[in-house]
Amino acid sequence: MSWKNMDKKDDDEEDTSFTKEEVKGWIEDGREVEASNLCIGVYGWDGTGKSGVAMDCRTEEEIEEGKEIVVIDLDDSCSSIKQKYFDSDENIVIFQPMVFDDNGDVDSPKTLDRIDALTKYLVEEEDELDLHAVVFDGVDKFKDICGDTMQIEDLNMDPNSRVKNSWNWQIRNRYYKNVMEKIKKLSCHRFYVTHYKEKKEPVAGELQVTGKEINWHWSTDGMLFQKVEMRKEEEEDGTVKFIATVQKAKGALHLENEEYVVAEVSDETEWYGLHDFYNEVM
Repeated sequence: MSWKNMDKKDDDEEDTSFTKEEVKGWIEDGREVEASNLCIGVYGWDGTGKSGVAMDCRTEEEIEEGKEIVVIDLDDSCSSIKQKYFDSDENIVIFQPMVFDDNGDVDSPKTLDRIDALTKYLVEEEDELDLHAVVFDGVDKFKDICGDTMQIEDLNMDPNSRVKNSWNWQIRNRYYKNVMEKIKKLSCHRFYVTHYKEKKEPVAGELQVTGKEINWHWSTDGMLFQKVEMRKEEEEDGTVKFIATVQKAKGALHLENEEYVVAEVSDETEWYGLHDFYNEVM
């Protein structure tokens, strides 16, 4: 059948899915869409200050106003930071979603359900909440939870088994992106925190460590407006510096490759944070 002979929809016939008025409403709603310019990925090796720079994203005025931060803490590391460095601020809400079964093992499907339920609630109730930021801390662990859920719930496999059909990973990716995109949909500041992992490649017939890579799904980079690498360095006098390097700054390209000292530790700890960067991109 040629294209010329195919039946064509009458030009006046309305789309059965959406009316013109509905589409017009989308355009009008789009005029009022506002969101924070901060949608940032923070990554580095363990103990480099990643969680700290994410949680320390409020000004003194915003702290006094009671602006809230919700931390989805998969690594169970943020409560001690809240207690020690934020004076147990009740407006920093730590949500620890991990669920364990009767054997003490992580119940990945139930953990994923809790994370999904919380992110859905935050999106639906954001206007009623005084949210300043949401910090998703442990994206690497979340990716594993999505993979385990796929194997247990969808493939009926032992999560320790090898997935042979590479197409099945699309199931994991759907779980992962569903939550990540809900967080991005929020209008407040959004932080995604993860670790580096060793990059391994076959060399001379053997799998060897050849470098490092960010431990999140490759699609995550495209979701982010900013990316910041964290590291620490020890000076000759024993002072340890915690340094943030800007790897991506959408709308502020002049900041890319800029470095910020966020803390110094010698006899005492001096915390500077990353506010200078945040102020530049907001």
